[in-house]
Amino acid sequence: EPRVIAVRVGQKVDILNSDPLFHNVRTVTTQNENFNVGMAQKNDRITKIFNKPDIVLQTKCDVHPWMSGYIAVVEHPFFGVTGDSGEFAIRELPAGNYTLELWHETLGTQSKEVSLKENETMNMEFAFKKQ
Repeated sequence: EPRVIAVRVGQKVDILNSDPLFHNVRTVTTQNENFNVGMAQKNDRITKIFNKPDIVLQTKCDVHPWMSGYIAVVEHPFFGVTGDSGEFAIRELPAGNYTLELWHETLGTQSKEVSLKENETMNMEFAFKKQ
């Protein structure tokens, strides 16, 4: 937990085995170096750093195939992950023109061009649909 996280390029990511079962953590990525690490005991921990942007790399446990998660690796501090309500906020974004891109593990991506003025707060709605 959590199932989806977002981090900056070069940021440390701690991965923890939180139960007493053997797990492995394997990444599926095209931009960063893949790894496959066994974690045999409760509280085993590894720390990884991703050096390239990657939207979005998958982490898997081959021992328990239903266990997976996703890591978005970005070069800038302007990102967010939705909470249980599906809401997110990107704070302190400078005025300018941007492409806001949203990703969902089964429903794909959506993007929208936005123009933000100085000191402006913007509310937007996105709706993902099954294809």
